Amino acid sequence: MPYCRICGALLPDEKGLRYCPNCGAYLEPVERYEKIGVTKVEVDKGIGFIPLKNRLAVLAIIFAICFFATLLGAIAKVSPVEAQDMINEMETLEEMIEVAGVPLIFGNNLIYCLIMFVPVLGPISGLYVLYSTGLVLAAMSSSAGINPFLLLTMLFLYPHAWMEYLSYSLAISESFWLLYSIVRFGFGGFKKELTNLWKAIAICVVMLLLAAIIEMQMILIIS
Repeated sequence: MPYCRICGALLPDEKGLRYCPNCGAYLEPVERYEKIGVTKVEVDKGIGFIPLKNRLAVLAIIFAICFFATLLGAIAKVSPVEAQDMINEMETLEEMIEVAGVPLIFGNNLIYCLIMFVPVLGPISGLYVLYSTGLVLAAMSSSAGINPFLLLTMLFLYPHAWMEYLSYSLAISESFWLLYSIVRFGFGGFKKELTNLWKAIAICVVMLLLAAIIEMQMILIIS
């Protein structure tokens, strides 16, 4: 018997049926499934499946977008007053980090990262955070007379910067796949994507924790 490949509903025995009467999904010819011996269980397993190469491609694109968002902030014009205020805030934060250590760095970055997993609003919030990071670089550039692009490049000489940006990119990319699964496969696809969501969160937690430890050690060495 033919079943819908999206919602799994039993299809009426109607020749030339193109759309599922239950969910409206486009139906491939039933004969195709019958000829290759595809069962309903095998069709259900394909619901929500996204190839790894597609996920990696989206991750790479989003990483580039995150870098570009920071670059936009770094090259933005910042007044001397705003620059000094940002530098004062950074100095206060550094003092707090020296006291609180890894938990403060990790907790702060993890909160930002978890918000980025939320579809639509998460990526917007994340890109704004990264743009604000660029503004801090612009303030430092204005104060020290250093090229802002050079400061941004120097930032990625440190391993914790790569780990943080990869975590943020993974969170934003997963928010994209969650939305894609809902739109493309419906609730069934969304439920399957939740498994990948928990995996992505676990990866981000580990990377951000390691990044916080590395960053704290570098702060201690420099100070």
